[in-house]
Amino acid sequence: MIQGFPDYFRSGLIFLHPDSLITTINHGIMNNYSTHVGGKVFMFDTGLVTLRFAILSLFLALFSMEGKAQLPPPEFTIQSGLMTPEEYVRNILIGPGVEVSNIVFTGNLQAIGNFFGESNIGIDAGLILSSGNAVNAKGNASSNASTNMNAAGDEDLRTVARKCGDGITAHPSLDAAILEFDFVPQSTFVEFRYVFGSEEYPEYVGDAFNDAFGFFISGPGIDGFNQYSGNARNIALVPSTFGELVCINSVNHLTNSQYYVNNSGGTYIKYDGFTHVFTARSPVVPCSTYHIKLSISDIFDRVFDSGVFLEANSFSSVGVASALSFTHAAVDTAVENCNSASLEFRLSTRAFVDFTLHYEIAGTAENGVDYEWIADSVVIPSGDSIATIHIIPITDDIPESTKVVEIIFNTSLCEVMLDTARIWIKDYPEFFLNQSAAQSIECGQTAFIRAGANGGIEPWEYFWDSGNPADTTDIIQVTPLVSTTYTVQVTDVCGNLIEESIFVEVRGPIAEISAGSEVNICLNDNIDLTVDGGTSWLWSTGETTQTINVAPIVNTTYTVSVSDDCGNTDDAEILVTVGQPFADAGVYDGICVGQSIELIANDTPNGSWVWTDMVTGEVQNGRIVTFTPLISSQFCVDVTDNCGNTVSDCTFIDVFQLSADAGTDQEICAGNEAILTGISSTGSGTYTWTDGTNTYTGQVVSVYPVASTQYTLTVTDGCEATAVVNVTVNPLPVVTAISSASAICPDESVTISAGGALNYIWTSLPVDPTMSNPLLSDITATPVGTTLYTVTGTDINNCSNTQVVGVTVKERMFADFAASQPAVCEGDELTLTYTGNGQSYATYTWDFDGGSASGSGQGPIAISWANAGTKNITLTVTQLNCASEQVQVSVDVNSMPQADFTAGIASGCIPLEVTFTDASQNSVPGTTYDWDFGIAGTRSGNSVAPSFTQSGAYDVQLIVTNPGGCVDQKSASGFVNAWPLPVAGFDANPETASMKNPVLGFQSTSTGDSLTYLWNMGDGTIYTDPQFTHTYADSGFYQTVLLVENEFGCTDIFEKTIFISPKYMLRIPNAFTPNGDGLNDEFTIAGNGVKEFSIYIYNRWGALVYFSNNIEASWDGKVSGNPALAGSYIYKVFFKDENDEVAEYTGSFFLMR
Repeated sequence: MIQGFPDYFRSGLIFLHPDSLITTINHGIMNNYSTHVGGKVFMFDTGLVTLRFAILSLFLALFSMEGKAQLPPPEFTIQSGLMTPEEYVRNILIGPGVEVSNIVFTGNLQAIGNFFGESNIGIDAGLILSSGNAVNAKGNASSNASTNMNAAGDEDLRTVARKCGDGITAHPSLDAAILEFDFVPQSTFVEFRYVFGSEEYPEYVGDAFNDAFGFFISGPGIDGFNQYSGNARNIALVPSTFGELVCINSVNHLTNSQYYVNNSGGTYIKYDGFTHVFTARSPVVPCSTYHIKLSISDIFDRVFDSGVFLEANSFSSVGVASALSFTHAAVDTAVENCNSASLEFRLSTRAFVDFTLHYEIAGTAENGVDYEWIADSVVIPSGDSIATIHIIPITDDIPESTKVVEIIFNTSLCEVMLDTARIWIKDYPEFFLNQSAAQSIECGQTAFIRAGANGGIEPWEYFWDSGNPADTTDIIQVTPLVSTTYTVQVTDVCGNLIEESIFVEVRGPIAEISAGSEVNICLNDNIDLTVDGGTSWLWSTGETTQTINVAPIVNTTYTVSVSDDCGNTDDAEILVTVGQPFADAGVYDGICVGQSIELIANDTPNGSWVWTDMVTGEVQNGRIVTFTPLISSQFCVDVTDNCGNTVSDCTFIDVFQLSADAGTDQEICAGNEAILTGISSTGSGTYTWTDGTNTYTGQVVSVYPVASTQYTLTVTDGCEATAVVNVTVNPLPVVTAISSASAICPDESVTISAGGALNYIWTSLPVDPTMSNPLLSDITATPVGTTLYTVTGTDINNCSNTQVVGVTVKERMFADFAASQPAVCEGDELTLTYTGNGQSYATYTWDFDGGSASGSGQGPIAISWANAGTKNITLTVTQLNCASEQVQVSVDVNSMPQADFTAGIASGCIPLEVTFTDASQNSVPGTTYDWDFGIAGTRSGNSVAPSFTQSGAYDVQLIVTNPGGCVDQKSASGFVNAWPLPVAGFDANPETASMKNPVLGFQSTSTGDSLTYLWNMGDGTIYTDPQFTHTYADSGFYQTVLLVENEFGCTDIFEKTIFISPKYMLRIPNAFTPNGDGLNDEFTIAGNGVKEFSIYIYNRWGALVYFSNNIEASWDGKVSGNPALAGSYIYKVFFKDENDEVAEYTGSFFLMR
């Protein structure tokens, strides 16, 4: 945060998103306010700063983030004339929780201004009031601030000067600057911060030139004991005193000096002295209107100015403030598995009952998913002023973007002034180190090694094991004498630790003997041995020179240790062999006949070699020679070294011969396989077969030749051999099969004959159990369906072939048919429909049992009979010479019914029930009866009793149906007459009365024609008129009954309870829900007998939220147009009844949302 700038320049930085430069609260940039309470910063929404300051604030905020480029604090500046007094108040002075109006400034406009920038007064920015020119307050204390403003004084300041003086003398007040306005606070206190300074310091302390200032507040609950105008009280008081006023004589280098700043030598303001930052504070009634006057003036003369600096946005009255803190104060976000947030709510005063603060939980973070679940309210206990909720991120190890929790709460104790606290939640970034690679230096060199931390939560702390306490950064410098592994441990704010190691190699000398690791000399010779590397040497002989001379008589190993100046060492050794000649002819694998072999003897410096074939006697010179032996042979070599010594050694070479066998010749039938098996003389090797066209691999292979074929086998096993085998292929026999018939009717037999082979066997698909001996050439069968018969024939070479013959079984015929109905009336037709499988070309033989039919073949066929009875119809179908079985269907022929009915009483008042009974002729079992009564509905059955519920005449119809659809009907028009009922009803005016006027008017609202009336008033009184007035003699409940009767004698009754109260009556609800759903949205009191009425509704803090003197009016749950908070409210009701008796009710109800 940039020092020296006003709070309203920095307000947009109160809550910072970790991934962005600036986040604003509610109303945009620079709409927050902070106040210091108990060492914490409490945040409020203001929205009071002009656009010019907002733009400057945003610009400065972009350069004020930690780790970013920062601007130097601005120069201390005092400005005047840039705003009107109203703008000074609204845009600079006023903070959250207050509403201002009626702003008036009295005095010279040059005496009011604004200030900001770096200074020593303790306030970064705000409003200045001066007894001189406000701009002249800026400057070096060595110069004077003194301006004659030719302005009037203030009598209240004259009183202040008298109180700060001798208490008696009242010197004149001059050049007053007076700023006053009305305000409405939102909490139980109003406060602001200020500094008073004066050019009168210190010379005129205790003198008459006691320039004065004061903050005069008046309004509900304020009693100034008539010391100041408007019975105001001055709240510019010295801290920790009993109401001592702040002035030059009360705070200076002699009195209350702990609050005084000696500004001699100061470079920001000219005043020679000023006070510490004080807070002016006064208790108030929330949502009441107060007046305050801020005033300063010269006293006694117009020389040497004084001024009061009022902190920007500090004039506030916040009911509920919030403060945000974190587990790790250096981190301003909540972090999974690291950092939790605590949001503290503080009341402006201690709660005298448990105070429940409701708030809305919003934002992109999900309650109970991204952070541990929190309730939507918190309770500040009675006697306390603070409650805290904790935002604890839930560790889920799921990579997520940064999310925000928004807690939206009401800062006002009497209205709705919402503020939002935002807590950002982010994943814990992966914590790792980027360490240097291993390094290599020489003795005496320096290395820089680094382990840069990444991720986690900054700041990081480094701990190196270098032995240097100053090594606490990511890069350190080391100068090891020997190779060393350096370990660094890094911790972040969350306490997480990671560790890495870096190896620094100190390169020592490299010992290297110039003659190599082995050297040969002749017996009795000597040799110089020289070692490279290092600065000192120690040989195994005890010598300490770089070169030594040795002459061993046997093979000897010499070692040397070399050292550098750091004490690093390295060793080397050399084997000196003494020339003892030897020979080695080597060992070799065998070869095939015709192959050559290369023979290699041991190496001897400056030596010679002679090889000899011990079978043929062939001789070759050289260490490496080539021979081509025909048989297994021994070869010897004579080796002569450079000293002239000769020795011999021999080796044996095996020469191999390989053979192959392809097996015996084979015979197969055409299409069968032949299995070829090869053998080699070694029992191993690779086997390859070929027929000249195809190639097969393997010792055993399968082949399928279509003709007789010769196969050649090649075996490779270091050497190669071949063999052949012949496969003869015999042809298959030609088998025939002939059936005596290709198609038969169901249940017929067929004969099938085979030929062309020596032996036969028959099979069938599907299996036919009627087939005769299947091992003969000829068979007989009676298949039940189409069947394939397969014969397999085998010849003299045992080769087989097959033949297939099929026999089709024709479709079995069915003569099924259906009648359109099982019964029919005499003379009526029914339809016969064929349902079998015959085709149109089949022959259809019908018998209709005396019926008259039209149609033939498959039909459909229409048939009727002239007489009743059971008729039998038959059908036989013949198709493709296959006849079906005969099918018979029986039909009942019924006679026609004659419909008739009887009925009970068919006239009466609704609802009228009439019983109807069937009286039809020619009914038979299965006959149905269907009745139709018009709008009274339908019924079924031979006896029914319908109810007629509507008045009018009804037609009646009966339909009688015999089986087979034989139908007759009878209709009677207007057969039933249902008479209407009257509808009784009446109105009483009023319906509820008291004994003060127990007279009610009654009027019938009954409907119907030609009505007569009979009233029973519940008190024994009878009336027969449709309208009258009745007076009840006593209070109580009366059941009033009206009986009406129409011209048909039909009646109806209506009843109503009449209540006569003794006096008056009120109905007061205990709760309502103003949520706009149309149900119980308003708090309404109803009653009777009330002549005059008034109601007062108060919130839990005693503030009046609603008043009305109209019992018909209702409270809609709003205060100043804003929804009131849910909770308990108190009402006081005053009323006068019609007897002029006065009563008062007090109670409570609950507002629910």
